[in-house]
Amino acid sequence: MVSAANKPKHQRAVVLSRQDIHAYAENTEGDYFILLPAKPNALDPGLLAELVSQVIELAAEVTEARQTAKLKALVELITPDVQTSEGLVREARMIAHARQQVLKSAHWLTAEQVSTLAGFSSNNPSAQPNKWKSKRSIFAIHSRGTDYFPEYALDPNEGYRPVKTLAAILAVFKDRKDGWGVAYWFAGANGFLGGRRPQDLLVSDPNAVLEAAKDEVAGITHG
Repeated sequence: MVSAANKPKHQRAVVLSRQDIHAYAENTEGDYFILLPAKPNALDPGLLAELVSQVIELAAEVTEARQTAKLKALVELITPDVQTSEGLVREARMIAHARQQVLKSAHWLTAEQVSTLAGFSSNNPSAQPNKWKSKRSIFAIHSRGTDYFPEYALDPNEGYRPVKTLAAILAVFKDRKDGWGVAYWFAGANGFLGGRRPQDLLVSDPNAVLEAAKDEVAGITHG
């Protein structure tokens, strides 16, 4: 007789004859066993056992996943909400206001619209503007899942290609400003330019805008 401590644990289905069932139950740890009677040649017994084993394993995985999901839900339920500080709310409002002013200050174009202006193929209209952006020949602001390019950065005298000096200006800023940061700077009154906005002079006097950008970075570096 096999003791309870020495009884093996079987977690996979096995194929037994009618005569072997009692002996198997006596010598295997477990309080309940699932019996699936099968007629000879009705279904390959080995295949049936494998299918049942897979179902058992899958059921265990599903149970564990559900327990994990319930634990996470319980943690979310008992964790107090994070209170938003007034300072954070004020900062968010300021950023939203600044972005609204930038959007109002110029015409902003999608990549498709830029391609239409520049006369590119309609097969993949966003390809060329996105190449310009990746090469930092132009910048874009990202709003609600879409990139928008500034119309003032396109030179109508050059077939609405990016103003040639713009790449040098963006190189001056490097990683100091993201798309929105660059847009803020172009839209703001600039003391180096006599109070004029860089975006208003980019086509007519790009070298002056380049020097203003260098002055801006020098101020950041030494400030």
